[in-house]
Amino acid sequence: MLCRVKSAPAGKETLVMMQHFYRTILSVALLLFATMPLQAQATFMISSTAVSGARIGVAELAGEVFLTVISGASVAQPMQVRYDARITNNSAAEIMVLGTGGFSGIAATPAVNAAAGIISFNIPAGGVPGNSIRIQGVRLDLSTKVQGPLAATITSPEPGGNAILGGQAKVNVISQILAPFSLSLENNGTLTYSGGSPVTPAATFLIREEYVSAFTSDTGLFGQTVPARLRFRPFLPIPEGVRITFASKAFDSATGAFFVTSSGSDETVPRSDGTADVVYLFSGTPMSRQMAESFEVSIELTSVPKFGAGFVNFQVAMEPLGIAVPNAQFPSTDIPRYLEQLLPDEAAISTGFSELQFPFRKAADGIYTGLAVTNPFEKKARVTLRAFGLGGELIEGAGITNPVTIDIPRKGQFAKLAQEIFGPGVLAASHGTIRLEGNRPELAGFYLHGNEKGPGLDGSTAELDATTGWIWPVVFRQDPSASTTLEIHNPGTVSATATLTLLDASGSQIRKGTLPIPAKGSIFQDLRILFPGIDLASFSGGYIAGESDFPLVARQTFGNILESNTLQGQKAFYGLRLHAAHFASGGAYSTELSIVNMHSSLPAILTLTALNDSGVPFPISGNPASLEIRPKGQWIGTAASLFPLLGSALATGSIRIDIQPTSAGYFILSPHIAGALRFSTIHGSSSTLPLFIPPLLDFVFSHIAEAAGYFTGVAVLNPNSVPVEIRMEAFGPDGATLGTYSTALQPGQRFARLLPELIPSTLGRLGGYVRIRADLPVVSFSVFGSDDGRSLGAIPPQNIRR
Repeated sequence: MLCRVKSAPAGKETLVMMQHFYRTILSVALLLFATMPLQAQATFMISSTAVSGARIGVAELAGEVFLTVISGASVAQPMQVRYDARITNNSAAEIMVLGTGGFSGIAATPAVNAAAGIISFNIPAGGVPGNSIRIQGVRLDLSTKVQGPLAATITSPEPGGNAILGGQAKVNVISQILAPFSLSLENNGTLTYSGGSPVTPAATFLIREEYVSAFTSDTGLFGQTVPARLRFRPFLPIPEGVRITFASKAFDSATGAFFVTSSGSDETVPRSDGTADVVYLFSGTPMSRQMAESFEVSIELTSVPKFGAGFVNFQVAMEPLGIAVPNAQFPSTDIPRYLEQLLPDEAAISTGFSELQFPFRKAADGIYTGLAVTNPFEKKARVTLRAFGLGGELIEGAGITNPVTIDIPRKGQFAKLAQEIFGPGVLAASHGTIRLEGNRPELAGFYLHGNEKGPGLDGSTAELDATTGWIWPVVFRQDPSASTTLEIHNPGTVSATATLTLLDASGSQIRKGTLPIPAKGSIFQDLRILFPGIDLASFSGGYIAGESDFPLVARQTFGNILESNTLQGQKAFYGLRLHAAHFASGGAYSTELSIVNMHSSLPAILTLTALNDSGVPFPISGNPASLEIRPKGQWIGTAASLFPLLGSALATGSIRIDIQPTSAGYFILSPHIAGALRFSTIHGSSSTLPLFIPPLLDFVFSHIAEAAGYFTGVAVLNPNSVPVEIRMEAFGPDGATLGTYSTALQPGQRFARLLPELIPSTLGRLGGYVRIRADLPVVSFSVFGSDDGRSLGAIPPQNIRR
């Protein structure tokens, strides 16, 4: 084991070494200044012992300070020592001012201004060369200090009195600020079990003292009242039926020091009272003052449930915990005291796994890609992001850091532009895909593509929802400069081939093509390049069917120079009823529906009902409306064309779609459909959502934009036949709660409001997220837009109850 000499001995050894230190300094001083004449005042030489301190310490013992007369004779005068940290002794009596020779009568207890970090004392008259003053026992709050050294500055506040040798008024009392201990784990410290048997039955915590004296059993010295302790605490509650046993002792083989459980015996948790913390007390030896020590604490599974699988993790903290000035939360007056620092850091402990993927655009013409990741968990999350080029290569080069690892706060959010994450060079070459891997199963994310020079803002959720079959329900045709771009990402480790078929609104095949996609690679292909010679302006509709030999992630981006829309590849909806949570018709708004019958032989017979915010059908003729869509066919129309008697004034609400089943002997068959809703404004901006958004119980919208000319809106619909309770919470990026909103929705009822109307404290916010929980599944989406009406983006919810 590596070791080093203790920088600040304690007890009797302290006095012996300090006497030797003092005699050495004195002999040097007398040799240097023996020929100097005595002055009417004393000149002091200042020295100190600098020690290591705990980064989490709020009552760390500072090194000693020495004032030694090297010329003249002292005059009665105040002296101050100002430390670069707050003094946290429980009382001034814990600090000792000791004098020799003419200073032997100095008052032992100084005056203390704790907040300013100053101690003051009166120097007696009559001190002569060789006489000295020693200050010891000062405790400091190091918890706000990043690194050492940390100094003490000695001043004589009254002019014409005693002097300090030039250049010596400031001396170090803390040489370095370190974590008091480090932790290494066998088996990652994780105990696992499955099917009634342990899988990883044991683990070892190797605890290393990071500097000599971080662990101490000395008490009664300079205010210390208890030995060092270690507390083991479960990271998450221990599952029912699991028992873990901690070994009673852990020894350091070099010094003989040990940690022992507070009971002195092996301890099994959870106990009968439900408690599960295990405390170890430190017992040192004389060698503990000379060497940095290490200890192995062993734990094992001693009981597991007969069924199911699970895991248990523990963290360890140094104690006693507390603060410099005890309060109701930390009432302990035990010294030393520390802020809680649990190891391993919670961000490093995995509770599951999340994968997200964000397409990004190359830097051209002001195009930008922003992404947001939400951690709704009660523990920090650690995520690693990697940027891949079109060929699946990890992007490298000047001005690029790739991959990047980030810790997201408890219940917090991370939101940045792609170049802010990886560096400006990441967007230089081409489009690509950012892959995220996180150690929490609840992570959610979304992205936005925007244009700094003009309109165009849209994005989508970032799930890695790979499939071997999908449709893109929109072939965009509206000029000026209509375009449809197909986006495919291959998340796998082998190359894949996508087969894409262009069909018109009748379901007839127009063109077919294939595209190879390398492992971890992507394509961003314009429809007109994939199917050259196609006159999109002649289409009355149309959609694209995709299939592949390996699962792929598919999206489409479509629009023109005025608008931009992003839509995930759609899979078939199997059911008899779905709800579109919002439509707007009349005034400055329009809602277009695109519905594809994906069944190859059954027609889709649909009944569409326009409902107001209360869930009641609009009382107009032609509501509900009926549609019949031929097998593999498509219907495209607006809410105004479906329900013309809604009129030209603005009408908003939801649309219920009922699908008529077909009997086939003993079986009931239903055609499966897919499609999209596109909302547009007279300003030319638009945004698109899937026709079917699954009802969810617990979900998030991963970003808030209520500043810099942008707004955020939320719509929630109750599709159930009974009332539902809704609770909405808004959180800042740091996890702080911004506000809440609660309501009850009757069957079919919905609300669609700007976020500040629901939670006023979100006004002016740029960053954070919204979480919505309901006691029954609800349909919801959010919308981002610019105040000038030129940009609009709709985002589906993200499920966090896996």
